[in-house]
Amino acid sequence: MATTKLTPAQLEAKRKAADALKNSGIVIQPTTPTTSNNVNKSTGSSVIKKIDSASAKTLLDVAIRDSQYAGKLSPAMIQEFIDAFNKESVAQAKTISGIIQTRLKPGATPDDIASATANAISTEFPNYFNAKTFATNFVWSKINFKDKTAGGNALKALQTAQDVAHAYGSTSIADATVQAYALKIAKGEMSLDDFKAIMQKEGIKNYPQFADAFKNTPGATMYDLAGAYINQMANTLELDPNTIKLDNPLLDRALRPDGTAGKLPAQSLADFNRSLMNTPQWENTTSANENARSAATGLARAMGMGL
Repeated sequence: MATTKLTPAQLEAKRKAADALKNSGIVIQPTTPTTSNNVNKSTGSSVIKKIDSASAKTLLDVAIRDSQYAGKLSPAMIQEFIDAFNKESVAQAKTISGIIQTRLKPGATPDDIASATANAISTEFPNYFNAKTFATNFVWSKINFKDKTAGGNALKALQTAQDVAHAYGSTSIADATVQAYALKIAKGEMSLDDFKAIMQKEGIKNYPQFADAFKNTPGATMYDLAGAYINQMANTLELDPNTIKLDNPLLDRALRPDGTAGKLPAQSLADFNRSLMNTPQWENTTSANENARSAATGLARAMGMGL
């Protein structure tokens, strides 16, 4: 029988398919031929080697190191991982096996079965069961901020996510939701820019008066857009601008007089300044006291007291 010479592209595809099969951990075994409509047909089954305790611990140690999981790797956790690993590997193997069996021709050899499986994995299931990925996902499922299992990466992501949420004035977002986003960021499932885009939508919902400003100033946070108001408030009330938050009642009323309804525009800076000067806080400022002294001196002079 003449042998068909493969092209370089076909050889490369075959090599990738073989690598995919090898990396998947699948062992292909032909089963007993079955007869259907008087035609002999070999079927194949995909068998995953079940993981043992030592291998499970090795995978988990790497995942724990990479994720900076702060919890303890207990025997119970290892066994839970083994059970989950074996269950998932068998389930995915059955899926592949079912698909391959429908594609095999009568009289298929073990090599045919292995080749068909490898090609299916490399083309249709490129992310077929990966032990390292499975271990990583397993460990991340154990990380949360309540029981202090979150390590440095997750904690840093949480602080960043909280800062971003506050900067956009996303007060309607629950802490648990921000924490969930933080875990996704730490795990690499979501970029910080993606999270900022979500928070911007929340910012527009909470501050509809600034919808156009958000649109015309890409990347700006609500804190950025409120910068002139914050500086005005800091100057008038003699405050550190870094201590003024978006939920400050005086600032909030200026930015959205009718709350999230958005029908009334934000106050002008001049009106905002006048309102600030009518507050008890302003009466305690140096400017207020100097104005009072100047007024008293002017009055005394007007009354001929020679001051």
